[in-house]
Amino acid sequence: MQTFLLSAKFRDFSWEDLYGLSEEEAYHEFCAIRFAENDGHAICPHCGNCDAYALKTRRVFKCGACKRQFSATTKTIFADRKLPFKKLLIAIALFALPSRGKSHVELSADLRVQYKTAFVLAHKIREFMKSQNEEIELEGTVAVDGSQWGGFIRPKNVKKTPQDHRKVPFKSKKREKYAVAIREKRKNGLVKVFVGREHDIGQKVVFSSVKGGTEIHTDAGSWWNDFQVEYDHHVINHSVQYSSPEACTNTVESFFGNMKKIQNEYGSIAKRWFENYLYESAWRINHTRATRVERFSALSRAIAMLGYSRMRGYWG
Repeated sequence: MQTFLLSAKFRDFSWEDLYGLSEEEAYHEFCAIRFAENDGHAICPHCGNCDAYALKTRRVFKCGACKRQFSATTKTIFADRKLPFKKLLIAIALFALPSRGKSHVELSADLRVQYKTAFVLAHKIREFMKSQNEEIELEGTVAVDGSQWGGFIRPKNVKKTPQDHRKVPFKSKKREKYAVAIREKRKNGLVKVFVGREHDIGQKVVFSSVKGGTEIHTDAGSWWNDFQVEYDHHVINHSVQYSSPEACTNTVESFFGNMKKIQNEYGSIAKRWFENYLYESAWRINHTRATRVERFSALSRAIAMLGYSRMRGYWG
């Protein structure tokens, strides 16, 4: 059976669609996406009035109600951008299309910008991916699991006595990163992720994200015991078996496996940025079966995302 990546449906996007645009055409395309809810006509981000018109002298609009001026990027994650609109659209496409991520080095080379510019731009897009993760609603049977990332300290080359590398001094809590994922138990099921230890946030995120009465599969951790009251709880003991007809968490564990492959594109990830990469991994898994045009369209919605980026004003 032919894989989806080799199908004709996946080959529905041509780079000529973007590289062939002039800067003026790219600007109008950007505005069409930014103000899509008003058929491409400007909406004032300050008062929400649709009575706005474009100034002839420069690329800004003026609101007919509050008389304030604004641009196509005002109050969005691309506010105070320094890149031309054409490069912004190309950057979104470059970041959206790979199934396992796009390294900042490659992104900077393809856009012909500095590494720090590509780094900031990628993290702005990941902020949109975080908002998409929060909007996900899970259905049907789900599996829940947690995972630990990092924290390992490489031992010395020469050691006098054998030691257990899982214990101190080979573990650093300052470097440890934790995540909890909930995934639908079906083919290409959606996944929703959270940052934190499963011991601490596991119950809270499940109760807030999964409807009561849902069939839920977990491992034998004691922190999942309270699920028996509100959910149809199925438990798998991994010390005995990996899966059984009664319970299985392989779907959510496969997400963490794919996440490792995705993060191999970026190498070592600092703890302060782990959250962003986690949301990116979830977004890519949730769009595994999307065509190239669908991925670009989904990620281009970042243009219309209201709210300033925490990296506003940097090299992006």
